[in-house]
Amino acid sequence: MVIPYLPSSRWYALWLREFAISGDDARAIDCANKGCRTAGKDFARCLVAPAALTPSEAMLLSVAVEGGASILKRGANLPAVRLSLHGNWPHRHAGALEALYGRSPYYQHLIPDISEIWRNLPESLAALNMQLHEVVKGWLSTGPLSLTKSVEQRCDEIASHIRLELSVIDALMRLGPETALGLLSDKIYSAV
Repeated sequence: MVIPYLPSSRWYALWLREFAISGDDARAIDCANKGCRTAGKDFARCLVAPAALTPSEAMLLSVAVEGGASILKRGANLPAVRLSLHGNWPHRHAGALEALYGRSPYYQHLIPDISEIWRNLPESLAALNMQLHEVVKGWLSTGPLSLTKSVEQRCDEIASHIRLELSVIDALMRLGPETALGLLSDKIYSAV
């Protein structure tokens, strides 16, 4: 079971719905991967962009793996795909997130955990993605929700600020823990 690198908000909307129902992370990951048709290079890249940019101007962040992108395209044994430091991608990704989100309300709270993972890289892409998923999962934990009319309205309001095609990092940097409410919105779920 491998998840994408800093998956999209669309991926996390599917994951969160399934996780809320089953409480099973592996099942939720499988559901999100199938729902988003995650394959090949999707496991090693994500899209980010500040609010001022349109999705077509988004920045693609790619993780270097041993054997290059072709190993991902071939659908090789994903859990065994090893990371490479080619191009010093962790440094580039850190710089990109700082440039794009450095002034966002939750940057200072979220980036230390992500940076720690980049400083102490695991050997495999699967392990890297899982460690990042654990960070995101901590930010998306909502606990039981009573969906009163006012909570539903707040969910829809937050959902209007989430761009589904971008990495969930985009929403988390701007909206923080309220991202979970937006991802649970029926407005978002009908769009995925």
